[in-house]
Amino acid sequence: MNTTSSTVEEPVAVKKRFAGFGNNGGAAAIKRLRAMAQREAEIIAKWKSVLDECKKIEAEAATAQREFDANPTPDGVHKLITIRLRAREATEIFGTVDQLVRRGAANREFLSEHKKDLRSLLLTASKHLLAQAREKFDTELKRARETLSKEGFDQDEILQAPKVRAAEWQVEKLERLVESIKQSVEERLWQFSNEILK
Repeated sequence: MNTTSSTVEEPVAVKKRFAGFGNNGGAAAIKRLRAMAQREAEIIAKWKSVLDECKKIEAEAATAQREFDANPTPDGVHKLITIRLRAREATEIFGTVDQLVRRGAANREFLSEHKKDLRSLLLTASKHLLAQAREKFDTELKRARETLSKEGFDQDEILQAPKVRAAEWQVEKLERLVESIKQSVEERLWQFSNEILK
């Protein structure tokens, strides 16, 4: 691991897009990713609401059948036929939509809206977090050197200090995240947002 501080370059297109945010393009990218996460939740909720509506119609058919069985009437026959037809169609729609959801329809819809900027936003945000983690590592290492060297600890022991080790682990984790984002296929990019937005 490179334990020295270094500036992390953001992609040019993202720098231009977030130019109005000053030197805080990484924070702007994180804000944009949070908005994308909200949109993803809306898309998932939309698909779920379709499935829920189908279940609701099926439940109405079961209720209508019980009511008809308890008190059969000529009007009940017409009502039951209508609701059964609706329930049959709802069951078919449910099966189709459920398969679409299982095959990633919500994810495809989300990516169709956001694929263009997703990689650059994820890289900008993750590099921003990496720069912060490196700063924290440098701070913890400096503090540990100041306090532990007075007590006779050598460099290896200072590097193993809990706060230094935790800061170094965070840097390593974010370095892996940046590389994973660079190498990932577009369809799997969004999964990395969880690491950035937590």
